Amino acid sequence: MSVDSELIIFKEKIPDVSEIVSFAAKEGVTLRFPAGFDFKIPTNNYVDYEIDGEKVMFGLALFPITDLDFVSSEERMEPLPKKARKYGDTIMSFQTKGTLSGQALHFIQKIFANNFKAAGVFDEEFVTPSDLGKEYVPPADMMPELAATFVGTPKERAIALDKYIVKVQSQIPPIAAEASALRPKIDPLNWVINWLSEHKYEYVTFLIALAALFIWGFLNAKN
Repeated sequence: MSVDSELIIFKEKIPDVSEIVSFAAKEGVTLRFPAGFDFKIPTNNYVDYEIDGEKVMFGLALFPITDLDFVSSEERMEPLPKKARKYGDTIMSFQTKGTLSGQALHFIQKIFANNFKAAGVFDEEFVTPSDLGKEYVPPADMMPELAATFVGTPKERAIALDKYIVKVQSQIPPIAAEASALRPKIDPLNWVINWLSEHKYEYVTFLIALAALFIWGFLNAKN
């Protein structure tokens, strides 16, 4: 699974790695980034880092928010609202893979929202800093397995989410047999006859080429 998301922030407000690590520590989460990593510099590939001792990754691209003026409607379904520009002049575009990497990145993005007023774009939906940084509280009547995916550290949420996904998948009835029953049965002989009638010119060409190859081989064998 690949997850894409974006932050909108003023370039001069993009924090140092040490600031993100410090804010994470205040919430009881340990982040370790590779030497030389900088949120102000785009990555050529995925960056490997650690959250609470577990390896995770994300890719990062940076570009001016004005670049979106040249993106066609086919490439971007929903244009950013005009108010989005009051939250920043730079787009931080992230991509990540895996449940834990996704939870870790969301945790980091909440730090950006709460402490550096970054807005977000998720599934092409604009999210204000206050909404992005807000902690979702699951209602009392929510299934316990699902509610567990919204509480705890990113690592705990990822474990709960994986368990919930497995449970949901186990409850989906198999459809392979049903699909097989609905698939039209093919008579091989009729298929060949239909193919020849539709491709008679290609078939004749094939026979001529095959005959020529046979004659060439026969003459070479005699020599």
